[in-house]
Amino acid sequence: GDGKVLYLDVRNRGENIYFYPETGMYQLDQENGFLYVVSKDSNHRQNRIVTQVRKMNEHSQHIQELQKTLMETQGQLQRDELNKQIEQLLDKDDELAFETIREFAGTPIAPVFVRDNIWKLKYEFKKFEQAVKLMESVLISDVEKEVMRKYQGEKAKQLIGKAPDFKLPDMKG
Repeated sequence: GDGKVLYLDVRNRGENIYFYPETGMYQLDQENGFLYVVSKDSNHRQNRIVTQVRKMNEHSQHIQELQKTLMETQGQLQRDELNKQIEQLLDKDDELAFETIREFAGTPIAPVFVRDNIWKLKYEFKKFEQAVKLMESVLISDVEKEVMRKYQGEKAKQLIGKAPDFKLPDMKG
C-alpha cells in the first residue's frame, strides 16, 4: 500500500469503514451491525485496525444502550446511577482512543484516529494534546498536517499564565 488509510463507503452507511491496503486478499465481514475489512494475512496492519475498531464499536454500543435506558428510566436514584456509569464509560472511551493511537504511533494510521476523534478531544485540550503526543507525528502526511494545524489552532486559544488577584464586592454592603 501507499501508507494511507482509506474509508470505504458501502451503501451510505454513515460509518467509517477503515481500510489500510496492503498486498493480499481481503473480505468484508459484518458483526453486530458493523462492517469490517479483514485481511486473509493475519500479520497485516489492517487486522490490527479491525481489532481496535471492534473494541471501540462495542464500547460505543454499550454507551448508547445505557443512554437509551437512562431516557426510559423514571427514578432519580436509578438515573443518577446510570449517569455515573455513562461517565465512567465515556472516560474509558477516551482511553480506547488513546490505546488505538498508541498502537499505531509513528505510522500513517495514528493521525487518522486522532483526526476522527478530534470532535471529542477538542473539548478537553489536555486530551487533544495527549493524543497528538501519542501519535508521534513526523509530519509526512496531509492528515498529520491537518491534525497539527487544528492542534496549533486550539493551543493558541488556551488560557495561559496566572489569573490576577481580585476581590468580589461585599454582598452585605
